[in-house]
Amino acid sequence: PQLIKTHEVEGGFNTARLIDGFAYVVMQTWPYSTYYGPAVMSKMAVSSGPGMLQRQVMSRTAPLARVLQGEEADIESGVAVPFTPITDCSRISSVEGLGSADSWLTILSMRTSGEGLGEVQTMTHAGRGGNVFVSTGNIYVAATNWDYFSPASGVPGRLPRDGVWTAVLKFGMEEGRVAFETLMEVPGSVLNQFSMDEYEGNFRVATTYGEMWAQPPNSVSNVFVFDAEGRQLGSVTGLAPGERIFSVRFQGEKGYVVTFRQTDPLFVLDLSDGANPTVLGELKIPGWSDYLHPVNATHLIGVGKDADLDGRAKGVKLALFDVSDPTDPQERYSLALGDRGTETEATWDHKAFLFHAPTGLVVLPIQLREVTEEMKEGRSADELQWMYGQLTLDGAIVLQLGEGGFEEKGRVSHMDEAPTEDNWWGHNMRKIWRSGYMAGGEEEVLFTYSSRELRVYDINDSLSLRAAAPLSVPQCVVDN
Repeated sequence: PQLIKTHEVEGGFNTARLIDGFAYVVMQTWPYSTYYGPAVMSKMAVSSGPGMLQRQVMSRTAPLARVLQGEEADIESGVAVPFTPITDCSRISSVEGLGSADSWLTILSMRTSGEGLGEVQTMTHAGRGGNVFVSTGNIYVAATNWDYFSPASGVPGRLPRDGVWTAVLKFGMEEGRVAFETLMEVPGSVLNQFSMDEYEGNFRVATTYGEMWAQPPNSVSNVFVFDAEGRQLGSVTGLAPGERIFSVRFQGEKGYVVTFRQTDPLFVLDLSDGANPTVLGELKIPGWSDYLHPVNATHLIGVGKDADLDGRAKGVKLALFDVSDPTDPQERYSLALGDRGTETEATWDHKAFLFHAPTGLVVLPIQLREVTEEMKEGRSADELQWMYGQLTLDGAIVLQLGEGGFEEKGRVSHMDEAPTEDNWWGHNMRKIWRSGYMAGGEEEVLFTYSSRELRVYDINDSLSLRAAAPLSVPQCVVDN
């Protein structure tokens, strides 16, 4: 391969999507700013403590960018290419009434196929980003704001709010062109990209408002529905008082929300009428799900934590939820893995979770901790409730989901020796981050990736190692 051109934009990467022959990249730029004296804080500010009431002046009027071509893209060439503003200030979109912005949100699109391959377009908006949801025609960026001024604070220019609220910016996209369209505002915070969705032109968003750990707890969870122009159609509010959202999944006319404090309520919502969304059913079980993965129209896999009836977290838990009767959701199967301290990347990175629907194959990267019989000796029941397990596996567990539930097929690891508390940190580069499935003829193989290595296992031969390829070399290794 040959590097043809490089586009560099000042700021940090947020997320990217590949849609219909275009790569869309969302970036955030926080320029150097100078603060002058007390003034009314911007509604889009980073924080809004009483000591932060200042007027912010950014050091320049747009993010900086440059394009490197040919020899310029080679760092060793020493060719100096200056940065210039990515656009004119007059072409930066903004929202009236949100005050002065403290950062820029830039969306870059690049054509990845066909005529005009490599062509780039950019759009910059005065504001900041956060969680991003992308449909086939729109980009939604949610920026959560912490507004702890009460209406009685007397701060001039404040809206009568009290608590966390979120601004959702909607950008339309077509053939690589991106343009700001509208703003939606909701009370509370948005957990992640799965808390947002678009269906038949309507935008749905789930939030938690209030403080779960306040005394007394005052948090509630909500789902709001907006039309294509950003007008609120309907809402379901007041879900699970005293708890917060741990996972959300929208699927067509249905929505699924998991909250938690001591038990795990799974709410099933009917969103077929955007103006009148309703709760159809609820299931309460110990533990919680951090990620919900659709299996089909009537079943979901939940990946999260097992917990006792007092809400104390234990090991990792997989659950299969049956929502064929939305008024009576059921936990059809479940599997607890490990003891307290067991973690899986799939709870915060959904791409780490592999489910192959045609075969029922499930692969879960895991740091498995187990309390041994030796560790239990002489311990009271109360001590055992809080005890962390000993690390016994840093790798992945391979499962089969079938009529009998989750069946373990085996375990794999990129570590050449058993993990211990003494050597585990040094082997972090061999932690499995991703897995993949491939089949051809009668062969089925599992790929696993770590920062060090790619390994291939034969699924039909007890996960025997078929091949391995190094991806990187430790810096302490000298190639003679």
